This record gives sequence, structure tokens and C-alpha cells, in this order.
Amino acid sequence: MPRIWLRRKAELGSVRSYFKANSKALAELESDGLLKLLFNKASGEVLGAHIYGLHAADLIQEIANAVARRQGVRELATEVHTHPTLSEVVEVAYKQAAMAVAAPVGA
Repeated sequence: MPRIWLRRKAELGSVRSYFKANSKALAELESDGLLKLLFNKASGEVLGAHIYGLHAADLIQEIANAVARRQGVRELATEVHTHPTLSEVVEVAYKQAAMAVAAPVGA
């Protein structure tokens, strides 16, 4: 684990979203693929992702923007991802991560 992460003393969360559950990937006959989203379990901040599969290089851009803007999965889970597109793989990961983030203080 990187030293910076250890200094933050936060719990690392991860979720997986599979291309085999995506309509566009199935239509393209390219259902082999996976997105693994990494996030801070306490704050929901997106920390990165691993993606392999159809158009992975295009999909990682959305994650890179979220990391650069220090966005959280709760906010990102409410963004529109059109259907049928491969970006729905990212949307599913955001929604799964949002459910795994600790409830906000006072909720």
C-alpha cells in the first residue's frame, strides 16, 4: 500500500462491475471485461480504478476526472449514464460503492 494512503488512515473500499452485465458489451459480442473501482470507505472519494475490456481507455477518463476533482461516489452515482453505452459499467460501480460508504454523520 502506498505510504500516502497509510498516513490517511482510512479504509480502502473496492467494488467490481462486469461487462457481461452490460447491454452494449453484449451487443458488441465483447462481454469479457471488468471495472474495479477503488474509493475511500469513510468519505467516498474516488481513488482510482482498474479496467480491462472493450474501450477501457475511453472509460478510464471518467474515473481520472473524478480522481482529479476529488469527487465522491455518492455524487457520481446520481450522474446520468446513457443506455445502452459502456459507461453504464462505471455507473454500476459508482452505485455499488455509494452503498458501501459509511453513513454521513448526523444521518
